[in-house]
Amino acid sequence: MLNHLWIVLSILILFFMILGISLVYGGVVRKKNSIYSMIFPYLILPVLLLFWISFVGRIIFDPSFNYKVNYEVFLIFQFLFSFISVILMWGSVLERVRYRFIFFFSSAWLCLVYMPVAFHVLSPNGFIAKLGIYDFAGGFTVHLTSGLSALVLANCIGRRLDYFQLKNKFNQTLIFLGTILIWIGWFGFNGGSSLLLNDEGISAVIATFIAPIFSLGVWYLIDFLYTPHKISLVSLCIAIVSGLVAITPGAGSVSAFQSIIIGLAAGATCNFSHRLMHKVFKVDDVLDVFSSHAVGGIVGSLLAGYFISSSVFYANLKACFIITSYTLIVSYILVKLIGLFCKARVSSQDEQEGLDIKYHAESVINL
Repeated sequence: MLNHLWIVLSILILFFMILGISLVYGGVVRKKNSIYSMIFPYLILPVLLLFWISFVGRIIFDPSFNYKVNYEVFLIFQFLFSFISVILMWGSVLERVRYRFIFFFSSAWLCLVYMPVAFHVLSPNGFIAKLGIYDFAGGFTVHLTSGLSALVLANCIGRRLDYFQLKNKFNQTLIFLGTILIWIGWFGFNGGSSLLLNDEGISAVIATFIAPIFSLGVWYLIDFLYTPHKISLVSLCIAIVSGLVAITPGAGSVSAFQSIIIGLAAGATCNFSHRLMHKVFKVDDVLDVFSSHAVGGIVGSLLAGYFISSSVFYANLKACFIITSYTLIVSYILVKLIGLFCKARVSSQDEQEGLDIKYHAESVINL
């Protein structure tokens, strides 16, 4: 009974993460696109849940296998992982994508990117699992796939029209509040992945508390040294998420000290990736999804493997190459194929006027 209560509680906590992502999305854009950015995750939710219950979830997770808890409850818990993966990648291209393209791409991506990767990582019959990898709570399936696909979307769809003259974000308070809710939700994300109320689950909760704090600390230090007096709230929120992403692959097995090392490594690596993507490559990744999720996921997966054993480290390294190659290729093909019958980008006029009026005929604030 306690194990079922643990997984049900984790599901409820995970909903805070989804709410947090929506609030961050609504705050990081301009006022004219806030409703559009907050609401789209809930608009695609019914379609993705239907696909998951009908076949995707049952293909990844064989119903005949013993999952320690009720299968249907387990399936809903795992659905939230897939759903979060989908909505995370759209954080890179907010303010310029058509709803219709989001629907088509999200559905195809769930079936052709997430499902194969998750099957081969999570199923005992998966060839990546047979390499001897260790991924406690979705470093490969959630963060690496969504972060890489976010990079593909950002490059294929292109920058916002006013990328080099961007005005202030709509609401910094929403971004901060949303990030804290994401952090709270992550305790269900990592803690619930043990499926049991045991030492592994408790260790995951402790690691989820420690790593983002030290990721935040080293990010703050780097920003202080490289951009004095210009330490933005958004950057610090990305630092927290980077630490959360990096601790996810090894959350159930690492010690408190190892959690500190992972947090420090994630903060430093993701910070420099963030600077490189924006200042050198000029990639318009609105929420640094690639830097925080793909880079953070790789750092966390490799360090988790290193702390366990050399064989697990090399297995995780191989998995990173395989999943990276597959995700980039398939995501790129999907963008191009779906683009043949469904244009990805909104018109220039709609982008300038705002997508809240275009899709919802209302403003987020009426004064």
